[in-house]
Amino acid sequence: MTKRLKVLLTIFVVLVLVFAVGLVYFQKKLKSSADAFPSSSLASLTHHVESPATPVSPFKPLAHHHEITVTVNPANVTLEVGKTQQFTAIVNGTTNKAVTWKVVFMGPGAHGTVDAKTGLYTATSATGSGTEAVFATSMADPNSTGLARIINVAPNYVITSSVGAGGIMTPSGMTSVKKNNTQIYSIKPNAGYAVSDVNVDGKSVGKVSSYTFPNVTADHKINATFAPIPLTGNIRGQVNYGGKPAIGAIVTAKNLTTNVSKVFTTSATGGYNFNQLPVGNYGITANLKVCKKILFWSNCSTKTGSAKATVSPNKTAVISTINL
Repeated sequence: MTKRLKVLLTIFVVLVLVFAVGLVYFQKKLKSSADAFPSSSLASLTHHVESPATPVSPFKPLAHHHEITVTVNPANVTLEVGKTQQFTAIVNGTTNKAVTWKVVFMGPGAHGTVDAKTGLYTATSATGSGTEAVFATSMADPNSTGLARIINVAPNYVITSSVGAGGIMTPSGMTSVKKNNTQIYSIKPNAGYAVSDVNVDGKSVGKVSSYTFPNVTADHKINATFAPIPLTGNIRGQVNYGGKPAIGAIVTAKNLTTNVSKVFTTSATGGYNFNQLPVGNYGITANLKVCKKILFWSNCSTKTGSAKATVSPNKTAVISTINL
């Protein structure tokens, strides 16, 4: 072994011995320090040292956040122009239930108004093919809104028709008519009846067979009454005087039930003809003034004859010749 190697080995041994002595000394020191503190204090200290520091926030923790929702009722409305609709808003997620209202039209312009505080909507014009929307916005959260959709339509008016016995009116009952449209009514009596009167909104328009409501902008009423057409027949006969036609004879046909009479003057043939007489029994009388001239004066007298006849519906009673 060389001298140089011996020196290096000696130095290494010395360093190992110094390290060993220092380690023993440090362990003794640590043990004496631990004996100087109670175990609980040490544990507390150790816990304090080993536990990471927790940052303390200067703000209170935030409560759990609830989403605010707004629902509008009713959600869909079809409304006639001029009518109103009360909307209500249901607000969830907050104690502040207040909302503000506004109208938005999905197209040019707006067709209604809404009270910003109450939600009362008024339709001012028809929306056509577009849709109006009413929005309710939460005052607690302006980003929370609800909406209802509205279609405004032209108002419909109602025309009510009615009839009495003896006929019909078309259309009948209640008819819905859009604003500014025209509605025509047809009045038709039953067989054996005739139109007696047509009344529109309390005023007579006469015995018409039809009536037109032009440019309807309000409700109306129309009523028709009918009356029976009297069943009728005819009487035909001949009056003779002296075997010849009695020209100018006055013939009277008197209804024996109603005492209503009709008068006819015979023609050059001595004939008479009563048309459309109400059915029933009649008494027929014929009177002819006959004058005879004797020298310078005339002797006049009235010749009279009579007969009976029964008038049947749509028939002609032919009377035997009345001879005066």
